Amino acid sequence: MDDKYRTDENFLFICEILDYKLKKGSAATIDKYESVILAKRNPYLSYEFSKIAGANIVEHAKTIIDSQSPRWNYLFAKEIEGADVKAHANAIIMSKDARYNYLFAKEIEGADVNGHAQAVIESGDKYWVYMFYKYVKNIKADIKTELTECILEGNNKYLNDFGDDIKTKSKN
Repeated sequence: MDDKYRTDENFLFICEILDYKLKKGSAATIDKYESVILAKRNPYLSYEFSKIAGANIVEHAKTIIDSQSPRWNYLFAKEIEGADVKAHANAIIMSKDARYNYLFAKEIEGADVNGHAQAVIESGDKYWVYMFYKYVKNIKADIKTELTECILEGNNKYLNDFGDDIKTKSKN
């Protein structure tokens, strides 16, 4: 689970760094903290440190991508300017995490919508398949058909909502 990185010790470490930054800590001190964080290979610390102006975004991105954490890859791509969206998207697609594939496709500009859709379909999680179908834009027709087929397979509680969506779209 991703929360294993958000320990009290790590939180206090970030607070200490940010306190230094707010007090106009020297560049050498910030560099020292950065090298310690990069050595820890902790995606939470790298994500938080990347918010500091002048942080080595490329190295922190490597830490996050290598962690294979869908949560930190999503947050990094969403909030850190200069993030390599394709690299973080690929890490999330490879994770097969339905929730973060949905969120990435829906919220991150330049996301591979169809690649994320395939990952959600392969997850078999009807809730996220339905959410993807309903809220994500620019899905190729053949992928949209696969999403529809996945929703219609078997007995699931989203069929009524799906039917209502189809009726609404046909009226418009």
